[in-house]
Amino acid sequence: MKRFVAFIVFALIAFSAFSQQVNSNDLKTFCINFSEAVLSGDVEKCLEFFDPGYLKIQHQDFLNERSEQFLNEFLTLYLAFDYNDDNAKQASFRDIKSMILFEIATDNANNKIVVYFINLKNGSYYYLTAKLKIFDNNKFGFFGAVG
Repeated sequence: MKRFVAFIVFALIAFSAFSQQVNSNDLKTFCINFSEAVLSGDVEKCLEFFDPGYLKIQHQDFLNERSEQFLNEFLTLYLAFDYNDDNAKQASFRDIKSMILFEIATDNANNKIVVYFINLKNGSYYYLTAKLKIFDNNKFGFFGAVG
């Protein structure tokens, strides 16, 4: 009986660990599909790639559903400023010429860190580091700073 109980406990632990593993192909596909949505300029499609909780807090509540501002702040950062121009403004996500998936790293059991190489139409470029939340059933959602 002890062997049977030990087997059941071991099987449950193994199943639990296996169920939490992320399919790396699904993860990579998700990240590439996000960059394709960004390059297409489809705002609504881009929003589908974010953690619903983060969308609620940052996009809906804080930014009052100003979708382009939300995407601009998430994607172009403030590195896109031209500091030599007195009329400088933050770049738009629509200014992104290419967005190449560079790396996916593990942050913790529930999050990944995704790095994109982004090239803007004006020739500026930078690396975007984004956090990706992992949900059950190989579902994912980007999230970032709030406020």
